Amino acid sequence: MLNSLRANFKEHPYLKVLLGFIALSMVGYLGSYFYDSSGGQTADWALKVNGESIGVREYINTARGMEEFYRRSLGDNFESYRESLRLQDMALQALSDQAMILQDARRMGLRISKTDVASTIRNQPNLRDENGRFVGTARYQEAVERSVPGGVVAYERSISDQMLIDIWTDLVTQPVTITDDEVEQTFRRQSETATIDYLMFPAAQQTVDSTVSDVAARAFYDANPGRYQRRDGLRIRWIVVPRDSQRPKLSISEEELRQAYGANAANYTHPEQRRARHILFKLEPGATAADKAALKQRAEETLSRVRAGEDFAALAASRSQDVASSVKGGDLGFFAREQMAAPISEAAFETPVGQLAPVTESGFGFHVIEVTDSRPPGTVPFEEVRDDLLRSRELAKLDELARDEAQRLRGEIAAAADLDSVAGNNGLAIGTGVAVLGERFAELGLPADFLSSLFTLEVGSVSQPVRVASGSALVAVEEKLPPAVASFEEVRSRVDTDVRNERTRDAAFAVAQQRATRGTLGEAGRAAGLEVRSGTIRPGESLPGTGGSPGELQVAWFGARAQVGARGVTRVPAGALAWELRAKQSFDRDQFDQQRESLRAEIRRRRRDAYRQGVLDALRTQQTIEINYAALQQFGS
Repeated sequence: MLNSLRANFKEHPYLKVLLGFIALSMVGYLGSYFYDSSGGQTADWALKVNGESIGVREYINTARGMEEFYRRSLGDNFESYRESLRLQDMALQALSDQAMILQDARRMGLRISKTDVASTIRNQPNLRDENGRFVGTARYQEAVERSVPGGVVAYERSISDQMLIDIWTDLVTQPVTITDDEVEQTFRRQSETATIDYLMFPAAQQTVDSTVSDVAARAFYDANPGRYQRRDGLRIRWIVVPRDSQRPKLSISEEELRQAYGANAANYTHPEQRRARHILFKLEPGATAADKAALKQRAEETLSRVRAGEDFAALAASRSQDVASSVKGGDLGFFAREQMAAPISEAAFETPVGQLAPVTESGFGFHVIEVTDSRPPGTVPFEEVRDDLLRSRELAKLDELARDEAQRLRGEIAAAADLDSVAGNNGLAIGTGVAVLGERFAELGLPADFLSSLFTLEVGSVSQPVRVASGSALVAVEEKLPPAVASFEEVRSRVDTDVRNERTRDAAFAVAQQRATRGTLGEAGRAAGLEVRSGTIRPGESLPGTGGSPGELQVAWFGARAQVGARGVTRVPAGALAWELRAKQSFDRDQFDQQRESLRAEIRRRRRDAYRQGVLDALRTQQTIEINYAALQQFGS
C-alpha cells in the first residue's frame, strides 16, 4: 500500500493543493511558489537549483501539503508510516524538480503570457457563478488575497508556472506513441482469465547427479547462449566517503535531542496498550477439519500445563511456532488494539493483567495468551526514547556530513580522470566494476533507478553524490558496454547451477508424465501424494509455486485454440506441471471497442509519466543543487 501511495505522488508531483485555499478549490499545484505577506520570498532559502533560491516557506508548505495528502490516504496508519515516507526528502525533490523544469523550459524559449494566465483563471469552474459566467475580477481578487499566502501575485505565478510545466511536459513526451496492438494486448491482460486445476511436481524434491563436468558445462553453455546475454553495461569507477569517517565532526547536544522529541511529539503518544506473551500453534494452508481439531487440542493441553504451574517462557521456546517471539519467551511487547489481529487484541484487552486468556483462534492458528502488563494512554517519556532519538539523529547527521564531504570533493573533479588524485589526496579507495542496465549494483548497494541515470552520462563524466550503504559515493563512467554474451569463464558458476537445475526439472517432468497420463488429476495426485490445486490467472501471469509460465502454457491457456478441458504436462522453472484448463474468460471484442480510447489514454498517461521521469533523471545529473540543512533544521526537518 505504501509503495502504491508513493507511486501515486510521484506520478502527480504537483498535486492540486493550495494550502489555505481548499474552501474555494481554486486549483494550484503542490510546491508552487508561496510567498510571505509582503509579496517577496522568505529570507531563508531551503535549496538552490543552479543558484536560484527556493524559500524555506515554500519548502514547509510543500512538506505540509504532502503530509496532509498521506494523512488522508493512510488514515489511522499514517503515524506508523510517517518515518518511512521521508516526506522532507520528497518535498525537496518535488521543489528541485519543479525548478529544473521551469529553468529548462525557459532555456527552450517557452513563455506564458498574462493573457494565457487570465484565460485559465476565468475558465476555472469554481470561479464561475450559477449561470456559468466568471465571478468578476473584484470577487476573484478578494478571495485570493484572503486565502492564498502572497495573494494574487503568488497565485497567478503558480498558475503561470504550472502552465509552463504542462507545455514542457507535452514537448519532452512527444516521442511517446501507443499502437493499436499495445492497447489490445493491455486489454487482453486485464480482461482475459483462465482457471487451471494442477499438480506441481517440484524439481527440488528430485534426486539427481550433482557433478557437472567441464564438457557438460561447456555443451550447455554453447547450446543456450541466450541465457548468458548481458544487457547494456557500464564500466564504472567510484570513491565512497564512509559515513563513519565523519564521526569526528559529529556533535549532537541534549537540547537538540529534546527539540527533536518535541517536534515529533505525536510519534511518542500512544493509546491504551497491553503487553502479552503467546504460544502459537500455526494452522497450515489447506489443513483439514481433523488437522484443525488436533491443533486446538495441543493448544488446550499447553494452556492446562501453564495453569498447572509450568514455565510459560520455557513452553513458548519449545512449542511456539512464532519464531520471532518464541526466543523471547513468547513476549509480544506493548501493543494497541489496532496493532494486532482482532482476535488477539480482543483476548489481550478483555483478560486482566497476570491472567491467561482462553485458547484463541486467529488467522494464524491457535494461541495461548498471557497478559503481563498494561499501559494507559499517554506519552512515552523523553528518557525512554532518548537513545533511539540519538541513534536516529547520529545516522541522519553522518549521512549529511558524508554527502557534504562528497559534494566538496565533487567540486574538485572536472572529469573521471581526476578521481584518482582526489581519492589519493583524501585517503579514499578506488572501486571498479561493471554495472548492468536495470540491475541493482550489489558492490555499492546502488539502486537500479540510479544506475539508469548513470547511462545518461557521457563517458568520462562523474555523478553527483549518491547515498550508498556505507556513505556517499561519486561514480565515474569509464566505458559504455554494448549488449553481449558473457564469456564461459565469466559465468561458469551460473552454468553449473543451470545444468543441475535442468537435470532436476527433467526428473520432475519424467515423474509427472508417468503419474498424470493415467486417470484424472485427482487420481494422479493421490498416487503421488500431492494435492490438486486450482488457480485463476491472466495472460502473462503464472500459477503459485511454479516459478513462471513458459510461452507454450500461455498459448495453451489463452491462445485462439485453447479449449476448456485441455490437459497437459509442461516443464516450468520450479519443476513440472500437470494441468487441466477448467474455465476460460475470452477476449470480448465489443467490450474492448467500448473501452479502447479510455484505455489508450490511460496507457499514454502512464508512459508519459515514465518518459518524463527519465528526462528529469537525465536533467538532474547536469544541475547544481544545494540544500540549506542549517535553515531546515530550525523547523524540525
